[in-house]
Amino acid sequence: MKTQKVVSFFLILACLCSLSMAALADTSLTSTDYLDVASHVSAQSFVLMDANTLEVLGSAKEEVRLPMASTTKLMTALVALKYGDLESTVTITNEAVGVEGSSIYLYAGEKLTLSELLYGLLLESANDAAVAIAIHVGGSMEKFVELMNQEAVVMGLKNTHFTNPHGLHNDEHYSTAYEMGVIIAIGLNNEEFVRIISTKNCKITQKDDGYRYLSNHNRLLGSYDGYVGGKTGYTTTAGRCLVSAAYRNGATLIAVTLNDPNDWADHRSLLDYGFSQYETFVLAEEKSIQIEVPVVGGVISQTVLTNRDSIKATLRDDEGIVCVIEAQPFLYAPIIGTDGGSQSVNGEAIVVNPVYGEAVYYQNNREVTRVSLYVASSVDRYEEVIELTFWQKLWNAIKSIF
Repeated sequence: MKTQKVVSFFLILACLCSLSMAALADTSLTSTDYLDVASHVSAQSFVLMDANTLEVLGSAKEEVRLPMASTTKLMTALVALKYGDLESTVTITNEAVGVEGSSIYLYAGEKLTLSELLYGLLLESANDAAVAIAIHVGGSMEKFVELMNQEAVVMGLKNTHFTNPHGLHNDEHYSTAYEMGVIIAIGLNNEEFVRIISTKNCKITQKDDGYRYLSNHNRLLGSYDGYVGGKTGYTTTAGRCLVSAAYRNGATLIAVTLNDPNDWADHRSLLDYGFSQYETFVLAEEKSIQIEVPVVGGVISQTVLTNRDSIKATLRDDEGIVCVIEAQPFLYAPIIGTDGGSQSVNGEAIVVNPVYGEAVYYQNNREVTRVSLYVASSVDRYEEVIELTFWQKLWNAIKSIF
């Protein structure tokens, strides 16, 4: 039977249960503290934003078009991950050899996997790897750049334009702090992308059965608590550029600075401020959700769906939170519940503690979290017992003999 959405309650959580809060940082910074943090940011443009909602927590000139140097490679990687095969073999062409700027010193004719080149791209910021990836995935640099700009449109970016896959300066190659934040936010939904940007050191193939040893240029990786990864960038025109993502206690934040001579310190300050603005809310205590559901063919006519564990979410505030129950309108016996029971009911093997629904929490129409709902107590199937007469029992006994 197709699961139907049953809105069993639709209440602001303050009315549903008592919410408990725990600050995620030792101190809670005020708006005055933010002004102090922002006043010390050296960037020409910056943004601090929530990776899930894209809500801006702080910014300056975040919509101004500026060159973004090698942070470009975040989009290069996403396009390659979307259109390329990670295990495919890339044969290095002459066009990818001796490219200006950062390099992993590729040789013409050598073979690496696309995956290896992506590590070179994002850890060592290799421009030759960017060119090799572009030619392999797009067929040519020009066609790959077309894919990059197509993806920018798909992502809803209105102030971003690419002319190359590496970020070397071109007057028509630009983005904004906010839109670079959107790019990495989308990237965080890709497991392989996250795996690469969070890698500190690795080795990849080198010509003649050797290895290249790669090191991530991002100083915050491994030194800032909860740092996921990001991308550095620099050209004389763009200045120092940095895109960062960090996760703590359920909150993921993004910081972007363009043309910032003090980017490492600025990202620490911005992220610290951002995390101080989040709190952990208990949305429901253990087994506090109690939803009655009819039972078909059971020894009882209804049962109760409940949450097995407490439900928590890390949010900026608890305003506008509602809960919607998604469950089948009725259940068929036999049913096994959270009380354990056996792995069979009336002789039939069934799954222990199956999920019978979900509680979905929303804030301002955005899904915050969802949790499984279980049946509190097992329900046996109703079996009608027919009482036999004396003569029926005797006839059955005689038949069993013959």
